[in-house]
Amino acid sequence: MARFLIMGAGAVGGYYGARLTEAGHQVELVARGPHLDAIRTRGLTLESVQGTRTHTLTASDAVGDLTSHPDYIFFAVKSFDTDGGIEQLRGIIGPETLILGIQNGIENHDKLVEAFGAKRVLRGYCRMNAEVVEPGSIRQTRFAELVFGEDDGRSTSRVEALKTLLDKAGIDYLVPPDIRRAVWVKFTWNAVHNVLTGLLHKTVIDLYRDEQLVALMHRMGEELLTVAHAEGIDLKKSDVEDVIAEGRKLGAFRTSTYQDRERGRRLEWDAFTGAVVRAGRRNGVPTPVYETLDALYRGLDM
Repeated sequence: MARFLIMGAGAVGGYYGARLTEAGHQVELVARGPHLDAIRTRGLTLESVQGTRTHTLTASDAVGDLTSHPDYIFFAVKSFDTDGGIEQLRGIIGPETLILGIQNGIENHDKLVEAFGAKRVLRGYCRMNAEVVEPGSIRQTRFAELVFGEDDGRSTSRVEALKTLLDKAGIDYLVPPDIRRAVWVKFTWNAVHNVLTGLLHKTVIDLYRDEQLVALMHRMGEELLTVAHAEGIDLKKSDVEDVIAEGRKLGAFRTSTYQDRERGRRLEWDAFTGAVVRAGRRNGVPTPVYETLDALYRGLDM
């Protein structure tokens, strides 16, 4: 049995917290607001492709209330909460604790490494269709896959140990040969679909009903490809084309940014538009499309 801390037990973090509990591991959650209150009083209910179960879990909005020195931390907070989450973790990290980042964006991993060192942080993300349907209740459909690996592609002991643990828990995962490229492929998906569905408050399929929006997606993809290459990422033109083609197959898919807009929550736009603009400026690459989208989101937040 391993000890897990789920930092950010929303739809993604809560899903993995429930699945790991089902596998017999000790799991503690960091959550907040009505979701935390519901977990404390009624438990965490997960409705997934494996069925529906409710779990009694230790949860708090303060890491200091929980067990120190967990074996694993799944870091799943929104990108705008990364700095605060890091500060909370400083007092509980043990000498053998491994942090797996499963956030959106391309900037959070470096923040975790800067705070805790490369030996304690593993690069990753997840692909999942899930949402908090009401406080204390998560619904997951279609797919759920953890993706992680070493930056140099090596099969290290910590990667193998995590693979073994996930195999025994029946949790799907992928260890790609180039995790940095894989992160950018996922980022490309988010930086196109999350950005537009959140800004326009439309589901994914709605974007493909207008040819001008489809053309905009391709222009966004071109900027992402140029910025990725400037960052030293081996993103392929076919990766970008596949991302855009994939969206057509998803129907009325509700991205996390769309869900947040619908519920009046703070939007994670800066992890997408802002990250592209910052990377472009860092490398001397113009990003006029993303600068415009970034300005529109800033206006939306005013």
